[in-house]
Amino acid sequence: FLQDALLALAVSKVLFDETDYALMNTFRKDAHRQEEFLDAQGRIWVNDSKATNVAASIQALKTYDDKHIHLILGGDDKDADLNPLFEIMQTLQLTLYTIGANNTKLLELAKRYRVHAISSQSIENAVQTIASKHSRKSLALLSPAAASFDQFTSYKARGETFVDLVKKLKDN
Repeated sequence: FLQDALLALAVSKVLFDETDYALMNTFRKDAHRQEEFLDAQGRIWVNDSKATNVAASIQALKTYDDKHIHLILGGDDKDADLNPLFEIMQTLQLTLYTIGANNTKLLELAKRYRVHAISSQSIENAVQTIASKHSRKSLALLSPAAASFDQFTSYKARGETFVDLVKKLKDN
């Protein structure tokens, strides 16, 4: 986000010899792209449902590498090579919650790379399990590195379901 905003300012300066810093405050991320929100307990959750490929999920992980990450991953990966993603994951404080059609593949990769993983099967189960482990010092991230069509009509529907499930969590 910051890189995009700075790039826009630089282009404006080069092309028009003007710099409007007030425009930085009007910049908005795309919906379902690293959208941060808090639950009733003040814990951070991130909807990155638009991350339907490995590169996008790697970028999200790098953004939050200073926290313990509860990562929801899975769906229809279209036989993508997920090894680069797991290479990054094994360097982080992370718990993986697998969902979707590639659940078994993800669990096998997690075992190979020694990434702590929990088979959640569905986004509902993942959110419930994360809610019992998540703290204000950690971060919950939906960044599936896969298409949503195995369980949802679109990445938007997946992201909206995620946000709705989190908002329905009890304040315990």
